Amino acid sequence: MVVAYNLLVGRLYGGNVRLRYENKIIKVDENLCDICGVCVSVCPVDCIDMPERALIVHNDTCIQCNKCIDICPVRALRYDEKI
Repeated sequence: MVVAYNLLVGRLYGGNVRLRYENKIIKVDENLCDICGVCVSVCPVDCIDMPERALIVHNDTCIQCNKCIDICPVRALRYDEKI
């Protein structure tokens, strides 16, 4: 099921097809993040919000395409264990 989902997402968004990490979430290092908004602009499913000087990743809708991680100029986004 996960593989089929990722194949569909890869076709829809033209990204590299990657397997979804079921036990991982994307986490923001608030000490590194300078709220530049680049990650928000590249997210194909709009799962990153930037309210009042903060960055929120909605991991329930994230497709783990890694575009936000790859483009972050200060490397503030990374995978972390789901709690």
